[in-house]
Amino acid sequence: MPKPSELQARRVVPWILVLLTAAPAACTADISAGRASAADGGGGGDLFAPPPTADAGMADQEAPAVAMCVATGCPHPYATCEQPGSSFNIPYRCETDLFNDNNNCGACGTVCPDGRAFPGLNVLTQCVEGACVRQCAGGYQDCNGLAEDGCEVNTYGDPDHCGLCGQACPQPSGGGPRSCVEGKCVGCAQPNTWCDATQSCVDLSSDSQNCGACGNQCPWLPSGAEAPPEHMRYACVQGECGHLVCEQGWSDCNEDESDGCETNTHGYFPYDTKNCGACGKACAPGQACIYRWELGSDRPVCGCEPNTNETLCGDYCSDLLSDIANCGACRAPCYPGQHQTSACSKGICERECMPGWGDCDGDPSNGCEMNLLVDGRHCGSCGAQCDTQAGQPCVDGRCLMVECDAGVVPAK
Repeated sequence: MPKPSELQARRVVPWILVLLTAAPAACTADISAGRASAADGGGGGDLFAPPPTADAGMADQEAPAVAMCVATGCPHPYATCEQPGSSFNIPYRCETDLFNDNNNCGACGTVCPDGRAFPGLNVLTQCVEGACVRQCAGGYQDCNGLAEDGCEVNTYGDPDHCGLCGQACPQPSGGGPRSCVEGKCVGCAQPNTWCDATQSCVDLSSDSQNCGACGNQCPWLPSGAEAPPEHMRYACVQGECGHLVCEQGWSDCNEDESDGCETNTHGYFPYDTKNCGACGKACAPGQACIYRWELGSDRPVCGCEPNTNETLCGDYCSDLLSDIANCGACRAPCYPGQHQTSACSKGICERECMPGWGDCDGDPSNGCEMNLLVDGRHCGSCGAQCDTQAGQPCVDGRCLMVECDAGVVPAK
């Protein structure tokens, strides 16, 4: 960037960004004759016309044309800073915004410290308008206003400051202490009971770790009992230990406890088409027993939804016209490439570049490889090249231009 003395000598006015639609010349106006061309909207008049006379009608006067020249310096607050890592990672000109870059805050190489610089204080820093500003880490707040103890309150779990400083949780009507979970006051809903030992709400009627009373653990094998039959276990039932129950996903469909819970009603795939989700629930001939997550049930159902575009893919149904995991065919996912988003439309994968990125080489294997916001070869769009030989940078997707020195018409 030019020194202040150089700026004064050149009388350069503040930077102006414009998008070049073609390879730029030195200036955008016909400056060799001191006139703006008709194509530039100047109507062939003088570039730096004298001010209108006092008796001239202001409505008839046109604003004088402004000559724009290629800029080679970085506009504030942008800079060209060395990038961390490999020496092959060459920075683009004017790539770094010194106002919000934590590694180059206010100046290249000025790093805003992270939480490791403030052990035990739950504090980190963020670059805001070129200065490292202290902030509380997620979930923590400085409720006492003292800098020496940092952000001392976890508002996600403190019942005296639940969600906000000073927002206290009331005493729960169902008993137990005041409790704050993820910034919200909670209590034990029926039939649950608060247990101090586990610091949680439990159902004493079915919790094998707190069966009938807090802390009463049911043994895996009760004293004097035999090993449980296949797919069965001893559990807490109605507040009492020692009851045999089926393991999750298995059922005793023949009602014979001696052979255990013999039927896989919803344990794992493949499911039993004669007992799909429950004993005796049989699927129609040719129908599969599948798991449908969208039904909000923990049991499988028969077949796919009728009268839809759904197709059976393994153990679940899929709309091949819109499912990004099964686009056009089962197990045919739409994977997005680098700096891309993907979607499935009418059974065809569609990929789009993320904002600010472009697929300039036309190669789908490397996604959208060009950063259109800073790359002088593809500035704002693929193929829109800045005057990189002159040192013109691409800033925020525009080839940087500057208003030519006031009153001076530079030579071509």
